[in-house]
Amino acid sequence: MIFPSALYGASGWVGPATGGGMLAAIGLGGLVVTLALVLYRVFTVVRVGASLDAFVPSVIIRGLRLIGILGMLVGLLGSLALFFVEPIAVALFGQPGDAGIAFFITGLYAYGISQFSLPGILLFEFSRLLGFEQHMQAERSRRASQPAP
Repeated sequence: MIFPSALYGASGWVGPATGGGMLAAIGLGGLVVTLALVLYRVFTVVRVGASLDAFVPSVIIRGLRLIGILGMLVGLLGSLALFFVEPIAVALFGQPGDAGIAFFITGLYAYGISQFSLPGILLFEFSRLLGFEQHMQAERSRRASQPAP
């Protein structure tokens, strides 16, 4: 979700219009670090199945989780739209216009929509962290209230 939009935001006419996107903001090194973090997370999930456990003890955490999931889905749709800019532009505008401005506008909006994925991922992971912390705190209180053998 992140990488197609990061590269698109730095390419062609979209780069100057968006300030270069994520690639300009964090640079190629930052993009490599982000990729390394994503690969580490995937490796952790594959190696330790319990790393996907999520505790949703409250309505607030459930809400954060839902908003994060929706953000990821919207960002995914925007990222997928980047691969289909031409057919979407033709379907919306009928003709590309002068110098293909319809493609540019459609790509710019798809790029903007794809930017919802990173905040969605961060919010989702934050909700997991809050849920895990509440679960661990409840577990500690439960153990402390049990009589010692």
